[in-house]
Amino acid sequence: MYDLGREQRLDKYDLAHATVREILTEMKDISEIMVDLAYASIMFDSEEIAEEVKNLEEDMEELSKNIRIKTMLSARTHKDATKLSSLLEVASASRRISNAAGDIVKLMECEVDKRPFLTFILREAEEKIKRLVLTDVSDMVGRQIGDLGVESETGMRIIAIKRG
Repeated sequence: MYDLGREQRLDKYDLAHATVREILTEMKDISEIMVDLAYASIMFDSEEIAEEVKNLEEDMEELSKNIRIKTMLSARTHKDATKLSSLLEVASASRRISNAAGDIVKLMECEVDKRPFLTFILREAEEKIKRLVLTDVSDMVGRQIGDLGVESETGMRIIAIKRG
């Protein structure tokens, strides 16, 4: 299992008490990380990363259901419903992005020799994905992704950490 750097992630209890805005933010964040992980699973031929994308797809299903319910319960007037419908459009877009990430990992079902073009395409992409193995003496060992400040210091973003 991977640490996806979302220590503040909504759990089932939080989800019941979360605002529409919090759920929408969570959906946006998850769909974004899913795309990165889906590409990484293909580049590194990693079933383990692909499985994490599938797990996140299930989380998105739950978030999608919850945001629809909360939005419907929030609308008291036609004007409210009109305003809230735009939030549902954004949630729907996040859901479509997560579904696309799920479709990307389905390419893992093809034999490696049947998908050589994928590595070439991804190599030409603007954003690069790299895999780094830390030594036991690294000052990053045992710390949370958010505490490292990697993105603000280097411009690079850690999308997952495999611990253990």
